[in-house]
Amino acid sequence: ISLLRLQHWMEGIPSGITDEKSVYKGMDDKRIVWLCGMAGSGKSTIANTVAKILQDGSVPYARFFCKRDDPDRSSAARIFPTLSYQLVRLYDTYRGDITRFVNTPDRDKVIGDSIKSQREALFSKRHGEMVKGETSPVLIIDALDECTGTQAQASVVEELLAIAESFPDVKIFVTSRDEPAIRAAFNKASPEIY
Repeated sequence: ISLLRLQHWMEGIPSGITDEKSVYKGMDDKRIVWLCGMAGSGKSTIANTVAKILQDGSVPYARFFCKRDDPDRSSAARIFPTLSYQLVRLYDTYRGDITRFVNTPDRDKVIGDSIKSQREALFSKRHGEMVKGETSPVLIIDALDECTGTQAQASVVEELLAIAESFPDVKIFVTSRDEPAIRAAFNKASPEIY
């Protein structure tokens, strides 16, 4: 994947590619791009570069960089609250609703319950409607395979797919090793999303 093509995808700039053999064919319409490869192949470097490009531009983004030996960054339970916190700082309408949720007694139960309940509370279709008409965010999850537990990794992918369906025009960029549980979860996606 070229960084320029990836940047154009995030910014919604059409590629104009019609060659059926091109790896980029059909990428314009996808909501999720999964970059997988072997350890040390540069996936995190690309994810960091993407974040830097977005930081320097006008596309809002939120990111979570997983790290196996860091308890805060190896827990899949931290991904959606972290992304939500970052988006709250970017979208006023989303901020108000999430702030009301954070001040409810159910907050701790929902946040600690499951990855699915986190996504439902923090990234519902209603929240997607709140950011409609504004520049849609890019969500970056780097090194998903470094989150503890293959079931948790698969759950994160499943909930990212749900976010892609709920948030209009969201773009999600995920990097990981080509792990069977992650691949199986992505294979459940509809062709319009991934």
